[in-house]
Order: sequence, then C-alpha cells, then structure tokens
Amino acid sequence: HHLIFITARNKTWEKATRKWFNDRFSKDDLELYFCESHKDDKARTKGQLCKDLGATWLIDDNISHCESAIREGVSTIVFGSYGWQPEIPTSATHCRDWEEVLKHFNYAQ
Repeated sequence: HHLIFITARNKTWEKATRKWFNDRFSKDDLELYFCESHKDDKARTKGQLCKDLGATWLIDDNISHCESAIREGVSTIVFGSYGWQPEIPTSATHCRDWEEVLKHFNYAQ
C-alpha cells in the first residue's frame, strides 16, 4: 500500500504540520496534502482529493469527510468512537482503533 495523508487543518497550521510530518516520516514513503473544504465550499473535499489522487480508501474520524469520499466512489473507514460521530454511514466500515484497521486489511498478528 502507498499511504497518503490528507489533513483538513487550517492553512495557518501548514508550516508547523509539515515540520511535524517531515520530522517523523520519510518523504519518499508518504505524501501530505491539505484540504480546507470544511471552511471553504469552493475547495475540493477530501473525497474529491482522494479520487483525484487515485486513493482507494479514506480513514477518517469525521463523518462528513467519509461521506464525501463515498460520493466519489472511495471506500471509507470511520475511525474511532467519538461524540461527533452521531451515525456511521451504512456504506462505511467502522474501526474503533488501529488494531481493528489492521484486522480489516488483514495485517493483524
């Protein structure tokens, strides 16, 4: 698998986020993209960005980001069990932690 990180953080956090990301990951292994669709209706959604990048899965804790991916034909995992997740879409997979994500992709030991 090739991992792509997409964050919906405000652009004012971009420099700090890129520094944190680059301190922890090799640029050769992973990619980082910013998406401000939750603040700008004209911006691409995470789902649109996933589709444009050829991503087949989105793992996200935000239901609206997962729904945007589903609309674009991208499979989704709603991650975690948080108060801001009132209802998990029936077409999404729900994984409460990273162990469940690994099991879903058959990487569990």
